[in-house]
Amino acid sequence: MSPNVCDMTPRSIRVRREMANEASRRRCAPRSFEPEVFTSPQDHRFGPIVYTYVRGGVLFRSLSRKKLRADVLHFSFRYCAVFVLLVVGIAPGCRSAPPLRIPQDALTAPSDAPHAVAGDGATDVDNDEDDHDGATDEGAWREGLFTVSSPPGPRARVDVAGASFDVHFPAGASRSFMRTLEAWLRRCVRTVATATGGRFPHHEVQVFIHTAPRGAQADRDDDAVRFGVARWRHGASVAFLVDPDVTRAALEDDWVGVHELSHLLLLPSTPDARFVPEGFATYLQQTLRARCGWIAPERAFSEIADGFRRGRDITDPGRSLAEASARMGETRRFARVYWSGAAMMMEADLALRTPPPGVPASSLLEVVARAQRDVAAARGRQRSGLEIARLLDRHAPRPVFVPLYRRYARLHRFPDTATLWARLGWRAVGARLLDAHPTAAERRLRAALMQRDPRCEAAVNAEATRSRGDRGRAGGASAGAR
Repeated sequence: MSPNVCDMTPRSIRVRREMANEASRRRCAPRSFEPEVFTSPQDHRFGPIVYTYVRGGVLFRSLSRKKLRADVLHFSFRYCAVFVLLVVGIAPGCRSAPPLRIPQDALTAPSDAPHAVAGDGATDVDNDEDDHDGATDEGAWREGLFTVSSPPGPRARVDVAGASFDVHFPAGASRSFMRTLEAWLRRCVRTVATATGGRFPHHEVQVFIHTAPRGAQADRDDDAVRFGVARWRHGASVAFLVDPDVTRAALEDDWVGVHELSHLLLLPSTPDARFVPEGFATYLQQTLRARCGWIAPERAFSEIADGFRRGRDITDPGRSLAEASARMGETRRFARVYWSGAAMMMEADLALRTPPPGVPASSLLEVVARAQRDVAAARGRQRSGLEIARLLDRHAPRPVFVPLYRRYARLHRFPDTATLWARLGWRAVGARLLDAHPTAAERRLRAALMQRDPRCEAAVNAEATRSRGDRGRAGGASAGAR
């Protein structure tokens, strides 16, 4: 007999009851886990976050339904799985040291090969968005790039200028090698921090040290740091390719460290505007080292003049500076891009220091210091050259950077630097600067560009003295052991 024969319930009520039971069964039926959210290698770090967001809304909607216990158990399992994926998928990318890929000719060092660049990814010159999270791959020559990767080695924490630097050394690094580079890093950080009032703008910075293959030749025998790159992925970080037999004396004349750390004061740019951050770091590597006593002001001006000469000698017909910047890794016209950008920053600095009547005077360093809050808010995301110029102009007494950027980006030749030197009372002949009967105002402007900072100079000298003392104690201990 059918169980419904004696059921005297009206048909309409039975139909509604069956529909409710069917809906309840569907709600409580186990749902399949969607693995496709995590199958894409590009998105495996963001899949769990999206998954949590979507499923969170489903869970809150289910709170008003019956049979809540099954839903709670079901979603508890899912959230545990998401937590595991977050730990396994995201955290290793933040902990591992990415390999340093450098152009092959950076080790053989032609005249215009870069020794320091800025990248938004893990690559060097082309700023691709490659994601190299492993640190144990063997080096290989491929497509003109030499991949330098070091097995995990000792680590050190360097606290200086209000920031903490987590330094990753290669496996087998000696204590003397580590102490030498730690002292050099302190000097570089204190030098760059003078641009922002003595405090480095980033609280946490990762530093990766790689050693150059033995036998690789640089353009000078005393090149202690062969290559460098600044990254903004997973937070601020810098990587350096260092001579394995580096000496303290060679590091005292280095500029790569100051160049790379200067990149962290400004946002990374899109490929067509690379002359902006590269010119910024190239100009600061000279002025900041002179202000902190690394080199004499006369030498800093002379090296800038020599850089302008080398940039002018690079022929790149038919391409604007924006086009040359975008194809810099392909054409290898580095000197034109770097030193054209340095000329733009020097012109901006002079314009800020010599304003028209009624406008307060300023300087490039003052504008950069005031812009650090906006730089930090951008979290290292790439910006167009016009956006970077507008950011700097917001903190300048008058618009300076936007007009300069628009003019320089359209240049099809190296900028006219003779007018820049004339404003300082000099006449450039190649890499030499000859006095052109400078006025008192022009001499004061020269001194202001390279004005010594007594506090920075004292701190840098103290680090150098400390490094010599550590080396002396290490030598005495080794002699005692023998």
